[in-house]
Amino acid sequence: MRELAEETGLAPEAVVLDPGFRREVHYEVEDPEGGRVPKRVVYFLGRLRAPAAAAVRLSAEHDAFAWCTPAEIEQRVAFANLRAVLREAAARAGTAP
Repeated sequence: MRELAEETGLAPEAVVLDPGFRREVHYEVEDPEGGRVPKRVVYFLGRLRAPAAAAVRLSAEHDAFAWCTPAEIEQRVAFANLRAVLREAAARAGTAP
């Protein structure tokens, strides 16, 4: 929840997490010396308590955001492993395409 607040400006209390949804994606990235290092990203599923009142404020790490339908996400996400996580989340949330 710390990352949520830091990167979006959304307060942790503005989001309700689904305690039954936690997925991990593992991959490697290049380090500055040209080697490879493992990376792990953990994804959670949540919903905004009051969507109309949510004011996203991006950190300096980001230049844009968008609220997307599951079908739009399929078009935007390039990595198959992340698309699989997002499909699972959409199915669990009842919004699968």
